[in-house]
Amino acid sequence: MKNLETATSKNKAKEELLDKIMTNLTQACNFDPKNAQAYTYRGRGFLFKSEYKRALFDFSAAIHALNNYKGQAYDQKPTRDFFLAFPFDSMDDAKPTPNPAGSLSINYNFAGMCNHALGQFEEALAHYNIADSWIRRVKSSTNLDENLRSDILFNRGQTYTSLGGIDNLNKAIVDFKAASDLQKDKSNTERHKTLFNLGIVYRRIGDKKQSIEKLIEATTLNVSKAATSNNLGLSHFDNEEFDLAMNCFQIAAGAEAILVETPDKGSEEDLAFYYNNMGLC
Repeated sequence: MKNLETATSKNKAKEELLDKIMTNLTQACNFDPKNAQAYTYRGRGFLFKSEYKRALFDFSAAIHALNNYKGQAYDQKPTRDFFLAFPFDSMDDAKPTPNPAGSLSINYNFAGMCNHALGQFEEALAHYNIADSWIRRVKSSTNLDENLRSDILFNRGQTYTSLGGIDNLNKAIVDFKAASDLQKDKSNTERHKTLFNLGIVYRRIGDKKQSIEKLIEATTLNVSKAATSNNLGLSHFDNEEFDLAMNCFQIAAGAEAILVETPDKGSEEDLAFYYNNMGLC
């Protein structure tokens, strides 16, 4: 109970800090519509809060500012409180982008994420394609650029997957594979999400061998152990390797059972699903 109270207190403090920062960013947007950086970061705040329409407005405003007021953005580094409030994967993730092409690519990518969340898949693809075209104009090869490139490819792959159909699924595979190639030296979390999705798409097109290979590789990263093991089990099941499938479902159920005992971590519905899959074996 004490751990839950501590976590709740920390989340409340973070939400209050985020609201304070968002208020200041709104003031910046109101006083200076040329400030693309303010719109981008406020948009990220709305994205974090799942307010996708408001976030999309801000990323569109940032794009307008970048296209019409050259050199007016991305010239200040955020403070420590900013990093504490915003859900960045790393400090590098929030650093200013020193070139207009990179800044435009970032905002088109975020706009695509908003479209995807709103179910506007064709619009999302259009934004990801523009983001991809801008990042290709960046001649440097920094970690920030590679992270952005892989993020665009991964996001576009997800949208192709959501659209479905064999042509779109094959396009998703191309994007996921390209993203995976850029993530070889990245964190386990980054590498896992791409391999995980790649394995699922391979299963959807009926390539069970590739699906199993990618999901086995994903399991070695020790991220989302339950979901990954379950999906590997599904691929083995489709391949009529029932003993291997049962073993994967048992691992998934065991991992989820541990999470269920932790506040806000596990899902009893997922646990039931894994046991259901064991029963089918």
